Amino acid sequence: MSYLSFSSLDNIAIPKFFSSDKIAHFLLYFILECLFCLPLRFYSNGFKLASLSAFLFGGLTELIQHYYIVNRVGNWGDFIANTLGIIAALYFLKRKMK
Repeated sequence: MSYLSFSSLDNIAIPKFFSSDKIAHFLLYFILECLFCLPLRFYSNGFKLASLSAFLFGGLTELIQHYYIVNRVGNWGDFIANTLGIIAALYFLKRKMK
């Protein structure tokens, strides 16, 4: 995920169907949130810590792309897709763990 986020994407073929970029962001951050939550689920604030970590990673990734990566631009749409993936994973995990 970090490789895809921080590479310039010059030699990577990206599918060109409707909103493929946003779907990829949503799915990657859904998976990231699940991976962060699973080991922390037994702590009282584990889900909050996992969500905050994923949220900060998503925000910092967009900022780094915008300011420091050649041929990349961080944008609000990607950040929103990241956040929605995090929220969906949190909702999914909380329902599964009841």
